[in-house]
Amino acid sequence: MTSRGDIELRLERLRTKVVNGDHGNADTWQGARVVITSEMPPEEEPGFYPDPLIVRTDFPGELSWLFLELMAAFDDWIDYENKFYFYGTLGESAILFCDRLDAQENVTELLVCVLDRADELVVEGASDEAR
Repeated sequence: MTSRGDIELRLERLRTKVVNGDHGNADTWQGARVVITSEMPPEEEPGFYPDPLIVRTDFPGELSWLFLELMAAFDDWIDYENKFYFYGTLGESAILFCDRLDAQENVTELLVCVLDRADELVVEGASDEAR
């Protein structure tokens, strides 16, 4: 199993890449009830499943890349029981960041904000393991 130290090291390396502008660009993320997009989709009638969390950002490719990197960093810490919490929490942090800044998003600050939340999830996960 991936250790807390391994994840922390991966997150630090990711943070260095992001701060240096060395981030990637991926197809937009859709998974674990989170959708990253540049446009808000039209409202739909409620369905059988819960509506996804829509993360509207000017940088959907970059944020999707980070989600993929975080999936790899947390690899076996994420399972069918906690994936909705994990990705939902990251998505919520991105939404709060984007809503706060309105039209003045900055890709580096957005990615660092999500990385900060990922750091907090490591601490939460470690405290859950200690119980």
